[in-house]
This record gives sequence, structure tokens and C-alpha cells, in this order.
Amino acid sequence: MYSPKIDENQIQRLYRLRESLRESGEKATMTAMVRDAVEEYLIENENRQKKTDTKQLDRHPRIDIMKEMEEKSYPLISA
Repeated sequence: MYSPKIDENQIQRLYRLRESLRESGEKATMTAMVRDAVEEYLIENENRQKKTDTKQLDRHPRIDIMKEMEEKSYPLISA
């Protein structure tokens, strides 16, 4: 199993944030906070990757040729 190495500074900041949350009445473990942060990161970057994949698909040469053929009303032949 992967054991992440977290920068000591980040651990200290996370600890202070957790303590601050506790003072305001919110209960959160540092592990839960890290899980939430990782989940947000994954969602953001998965969405970014999907957009990149879509843009690359739009630029695919075969698709461009097919679009051009459709615009010129040539019948498409399935491969």
C-alpha cells in the first residue's frame, strides 16, 4: 500500500487548522481533512482531463475529414 510522505510544514498547518476548527465547534480528524482535500483535487483534475480529451478528440484528423464531408453533403461510408 502507498504511504504518502507529507511535508512537515503541511502537517503543522493542517494540525493548526484542525485545532482552529475544533475551537469553533467543528469536529474533523486530520485524516478526514486530507481525504477531502485529495478528493477535491481528483475531481478537479479528472474534469480537466475530460475537457482535454474532448478537445483532442475534436482535433482528430479523421473526425475533421468526416465533418468536412458532412458539410459538403458527401455520403459517409462506414468503415
